Amino acid sequence: MTSAPTIRDIAKVAGVHFTTVGLALRNDPRITGTTAARVRAAAEKLGYRPNPMVSALMKDVRGGRLTHSHVTIGFCSHWEWEGREGWKHLRTHRLFFEGASQRAESLGYHIDHFNLAQAGYTPARWSQIFKARNITGLILASFEKLTHDLPLDWDAFSTVRIDPNPQNPHLDTVCTNHSQTVRVAFRQARARGYKRIALVSHQLWDERLGDALLSGFLVEQSTVPVRQRVPAFRTYDWTKEAFAAWHAKTRPDAIIAMNDEKVLGWLDALNIKVPRDLGFISLDQKPETAGIAGMRKNHELLGASATDMVIGKMQHNERGIPEFPRLTLIAGKWIDGKSIRPLPKGIGDPSAYIG
Repeated sequence: MTSAPTIRDIAKVAGVHFTTVGLALRNDPRITGTTAARVRAAAEKLGYRPNPMVSALMKDVRGGRLTHSHVTIGFCSHWEWEGREGWKHLRTHRLFFEGASQRAESLGYHIDHFNLAQAGYTPARWSQIFKARNITGLILASFEKLTHDLPLDWDAFSTVRIDPNPQNPHLDTVCTNHSQTVRVAFRQARARGYKRIALVSHQLWDERLGDALLSGFLVEQSTVPVRQRVPAFRTYDWTKEAFAAWHAKTRPDAIIAMNDEKVLGWLDALNIKVPRDLGFISLDQKPETAGIAGMRKNHELLGASATDMVIGKMQHNERGIPEFPRLTLIAGKWIDGKSIRPLPKGIGDPSAYIG
C-alpha cells in the first residue's frame, strides 16, 4: 500500500496551479480543452483517484445542501444462520454494529449493513455494488464460519476487520486482547488458591480469534507444576456429553469458559455446584450476570474503534492490502463475582502487569 497521489502532485506534473487541476477534473468550462487534457493525462499517469468523501462534501457545499451524513461505510457480515439478520441475535455481534454505527453518526457518517453470504452474490458482484454506491470504506465483522479467503477488489477500498477474520488477506484489525483476558483470568484463579485450572471453549471460536485463547492459556499454564496442568476442553464436539467425559477424566478445580450460559447449564445438569465444587470464570462477563466473576469486554468500543480506523484510512486515501497491517488490541476488565473464592486479604492485583 503506497500513498495516493494528490491534486498538488498532478499540478506539478501538468505544470499548472493546483486550483486549475480541481477545476479541470470537474470539467469546469473556464479551463481550456488543451489544459484539461493535459491535467487528465497527468492524473492518469499518476494513478490518481478522487477521494469520494471530499468529492461528496464539496458537491454538497457547492450545491448549498450540506447534510450531517453524506458518506456511507459498509458494515459487512458473512452470516447464514437464522437468515440475513441472524448475527444480531448474538449480543457480541449486535454490540459491534451498534458501537460502529453510533460512532459513525457522531462523526457525520452513515453505516449500512451488507451480508456477504447472501445467495447469488459473488465477491466480484459485491465489489461492483460498493463502487456503484460510492462506498469506499468497509468494516468486516460477524463472520459465522472460519472464512479463509474473501476476494473482493481490495484496491478499491479502505478496510478494517473486527477480529482476525476473514483470515486472508491480512488487513488492519481491531480486536479484544483475547490472550490478555485468559491470562488475567488464570492469574486471578491462581491467586485464590485454585491449582487445576482449565480453559473451556469451542475450537471454532478460538480459531476465529487466531487461537488467542489457547495461546494465553498455555503461557500461564507453563508457570505451574506439570502435575497441575489440565488439558483444555477445546473441541468441535461442543456437547454436554463430551464435556462430562472430559471433566470426569481431568477433574479441574476451576474453569475459564468462553460461553458461560452453556457451560453453567452443563455443570448444573451434572450436579456440579459453583463455587462449592468448582470455581467458574467467564471470558465474556456481562453486566446482567453480576454474580459471575470474569473478564468484561467492551464490544461497543471495538465497533467504535473500527469506525475511527476506517475513517482515518478513508481520509488519507489508504486503500488495498497494507504491507504491514496494523493491529489494535483492546484489553478486557476483571470483574469480581461469587462464582469463585474471594481473594485472600493482603494480596494485591494478581494481573496488574499483564498488558
